[in-house]
Amino acid sequence: MAPVGVDPRIQQLFSQGSMIFRIFDTDFSGTLKPKEFRNAMRHNGYNIPEFELDRMFAMVDTDRSGRLSEREFCEFWVYSHGGGTPGGF
Repeated sequence: MAPVGVDPRIQQLFSQGSMIFRIFDTDFSGTLKPKEFRNAMRHNGYNIPEFELDRMFAMVDTDRSGRLSEREFCEFWVYSHGGGTPGGF
C-alpha cells in the first residue's frame, strides 16, 4: 500500500510495483530473491546484462538481507519511473 498523502501518480506507481512484486514472488515468501527480481525486470522491459541486474538488486536491497521486501521493490519501482527519491515518502 502506498503511503498516505502522496501524489496520485506516485500512488499509482506504488500500486503497480506491488502488483509486479506479487506476480514475481513465485515462492510466495513475501520477498524477491535475485532470480525472481531478474525475471520481474526482464518481463517489464529491463533488457540489461545479468551482472547489471545483480548490481541493481544489491542497490535496491537497502537492508542487505539478500532478498527484497515489497516495500524495497515498490520504492525502487517508483524511483525508476521518475517518482522521486528512493525512500523519500
